[in-house]
Amino acid sequence: MYCGSYISDDCMFTTELISNILSKMKIGKAPGLDDISCNHLQYCHPIISMILCKLFNMIIATSHVRLAFGRSYTVPIPKCDVRNRSKTVDAFRGTSISPVISKLFEHAVLDRYGYYFVTSEHQFEFKKGLSCRHLIYSVTNVIEHYVANGSTVSICSLDLSKAFDEMNHYALFNKRMDKGFPNSLLNILKRWFNTTVTCIKWGKYYSHYFTLLAGVRQGVFCPLFFLLYLLMVW
Repeated sequence: MYCGSYISDDCMFTTELISNILSKMKIGKAPGLDDISCNHLQYCHPIISMILCKLFNMIIATSHVRLAFGRSYTVPIPKCDVRNRSKTVDAFRGTSISPVISKLFEHAVLDRYGYYFVTSEHQFEFKKGLSCRHLIYSVTNVIEHYVANGSTVSICSLDLSKAFDEMNHYALFNKRMDKGFPNSLLNILKRWFNTTVTCIKWGKYYSHYFTLLAGVRQGVFCPLFFLLYLLMVW
């Protein structure tokens, strides 16, 4: 029974938009399971931008996202030199490689519907032009202000261990509904999350697929969804 905001025709994707986003994407990245990399899209015939534009507009119109968008493979990266220590799971961090076309779609969505993904100005992490140095500077100034005026300051720090992997999908969806998130985008994200699977790649070998029931996969949406989720929790 949910009825979100209406998406006007002015918000539909254009060939020019897709072409501009594609030209700014970094080349030389590892390809997805379909063996397509950003190099292929940037150096193929220019008509690819028009074809992808039609595909993305159909996704918005039908609220249906391809199953291939949710498939990725995860490469274990050693956190340190593991040659002289036991090779446990905690000694590695996983880096997921998603299809480049799905990443392009994510960039296009953020360009057209970015106002539905606005985060708090008090959040510093995972934002362009901001880093831990800005956060440290702001906290330091606040502390110095109160100390200079004769007050004491108590600081509470929380270690969100593996927080990316434990984010509840439906809690995020419910909060997006509170903000009037459009039905089509909500259905796309719901289907995308529900069909997200990955496998482990070790050398030239691949494991079986397994479903990701919680957390956000690495990609364009990943840090943004995490910020929105933290904003909801606090």
